[in-house]
Amino acid sequence: MVSSSQGFDVREDWTEGDIDADGVRLHFYRTGTGGQPPVVLVHGFSDNGLCWSRVARLLETAFDVVMIDARNHGRSTTASGDLSDSAEDVRAVIIGLELDRPTVVGHSIGAAAAAELAARHPGLVSRLVLEDPPWQEAPEESLALSQQRRDGARAYLNSVTTMTEREIRVLGHSQHPDWEDTDIADWVVAKRQVRVEAVFSLTRSSWSDVIDRIGCPTLLIHGDPARGGIVTPALAERVGTSNGWIVTCSIENSGHNIRRENFARYSEVLGAFLTSG
Repeated sequence: MVSSSQGFDVREDWTEGDIDADGVRLHFYRTGTGGQPPVVLVHGFSDNGLCWSRVARLLETAFDVVMIDARNHGRSTTASGDLSDSAEDVRAVIIGLELDRPTVVGHSIGAAAAAELAARHPGLVSRLVLEDPPWQEAPEESLALSQQRRDGARAYLNSVTTMTEREIRVLGHSQHPDWEDTDIADWVVAKRQVRVEAVFSLTRSSWSDVIDRIGCPTLLIHGDPARGGIVTPALAERVGTSNGWIVTCSIENSGHNIRRENFARYSEVLGAFLTSG
């Protein structure tokens, strides 16, 4: 079931609504009405759908852009769920909005969910863009690090929930001094909305298992590990040679948050991929 309304806190003429996914209410923001090719944006841990605002503005003249608040984030429902549930949530939004084979763009754990979605449901999406998914060079390491990662994430969220909005903003500028002010502003709002249950999505699948089952054009974007990027050049090369559908691109002067750290180059690469034959 879909409910839509003009959102008062949404950018200008964007709309927002909710999808009921087996009892989990998933909130979304949308720039279009279905007359253009659809693009679905899936955010990373502790972000929200509006953390894609700059990308949505970039794409909205040529695409029907849908930004999802993942469960336990933004204005979506609080509910337990792992990476597989996150993938199925994206599927529910695609089906609920009757999107015809959209491109799905994901960041971090959202990229892992997007890859899982394409692997589980061949033909549902037309293209994938994966911005620095949390994949380790040895696939088994991705699984072994899951509990350690969740413990660290839980401590982080517990810390953030005790902060004032001003303190979170100061933290954001301290951690990400090269981000645009608009990205920081959206990041602050997201940190005020995320719930601790979000840590359950931080289960890591074996990327080798997932990429073997991807059968659509896919772009893997990665940054510099020295700046916090997760996907290494060696891993990117292995992924690219393992599946002929996948092309990889290293973006300089960026780490894990590639689009926030080198938006100009990210935009160029994304635009070229989305408009390629």
